[in-house]
Amino acid sequence: MSRLWCTLSLLPLLLATFHAPAVAQWAGQLRVRERVFAQRPAGGPGGAHEPTVFGSARWKLQWQHGAQQVSLAASLEVNPADGSQTLFDIDDLSWRFGSEHVAVRAGVGEVTWGVTEAAHVVDVINQRVTGAGAEGDIKLGQPMVNAALQGWWGTFDVYLLPGFRTRPFRGRAGRLWSPNPTAATSTFDSPQAQRHVDWAARWAISRGPLDIAAGYFRGTERDPVFSLETAAAGAAVLIPRYELGSRASLDLQWTRGPVLWKLELVNDRRKLGAHQALAAGIEYVVADYLSFFAEYLHDTRGPLATTSLEHDLFLGTRLLYQDGQVASGVIVDRVTGNVMVSAQASRRLSSSLSLGLEGRVFTGNSTREPLLAPRWDTNISAALNWYY
Repeated sequence: MSRLWCTLSLLPLLLATFHAPAVAQWAGQLRVRERVFAQRPAGGPGGAHEPTVFGSARWKLQWQHGAQQVSLAASLEVNPADGSQTLFDIDDLSWRFGSEHVAVRAGVGEVTWGVTEAAHVVDVINQRVTGAGAEGDIKLGQPMVNAALQGWWGTFDVYLLPGFRTRPFRGRAGRLWSPNPTAATSTFDSPQAQRHVDWAARWAISRGPLDIAAGYFRGTERDPVFSLETAAAGAAVLIPRYELGSRASLDLQWTRGPVLWKLELVNDRRKLGAHQALAAGIEYVVADYLSFFAEYLHDTRGPLATTSLEHDLFLGTRLLYQDGQVASGVIVDRVTGNVMVSAQASRRLSSSLSLGLEGRVFTGNSTREPLLAPRWDTNISAALNWYY
């Protein structure tokens, strides 16, 4: 962890010492999960089962009637079967100030762009953890300074992003299609490596049934490419390389009665060329608690993509009820015919306990998926969550 990252992380707490908070709140979570795979892996990390223990805590202070806030959120996940899979992260450590037309945030935090269900192709600020599994995409906290201007013309955000974070590949769920392991060290296009300062901007507006946003990012790409090299011991290993590039994006949502039309587009330019990605579809909402989804996802890199969603159709549904939710989906590759079926369910057992279940089944020929896309292995998992 760089000195710059540490300094920026401490800034919100230093600012907080000059003010007496009016309101203080805190909360936390502890989760124990067991994931079981249908087959043992032919190679690479992981075994037939993968237990994990996850804990998180969140604390915030507010004053000036909520106009200013300091927040802290940290998480720790441990894989007892493999101590190298332990991940500690500061998800949020930031100071926020907001008024009618101006908002400022400084520190470490998370930002989400996009409107679709299966994947957010426009989302670029935070680094992701490959192999998040039942909890969805886990993001790493990003050092940032963010200023937002708000008016009749919408909201315009500018982000200064010092300090880059490499992508962790955790456990068997984080495996790539390649049987070769991923190296712990990475290479960079920029001579500054992880100290390169990136920036981004986004304009968003809501007008009646239409929500539209346009974004731009320039800096170190969060999604690495890979080169195959020989390690000191003579074994083949994948070396992640983080390229410099720029991304222009557009996302919009149009609500027409019970139907939400959604679109995400991105044009990604790098040194070795450009590619485009798309996610588009609809959500049909029944009585605010039952939704049906149909989306198409495309990446022009095809077999060279680092995602399996390069020409895939997603169909899904989600049911919300008083004590939990149930969701299911199927992803069909329209070129190879490969299919991934998933189902998730969660239920609150008490005011502080909940149970979550997830299953994924992959059928087809895995060798026809992109070579360096994350692996979908048939598995089932159960998690017990305690909130405090």
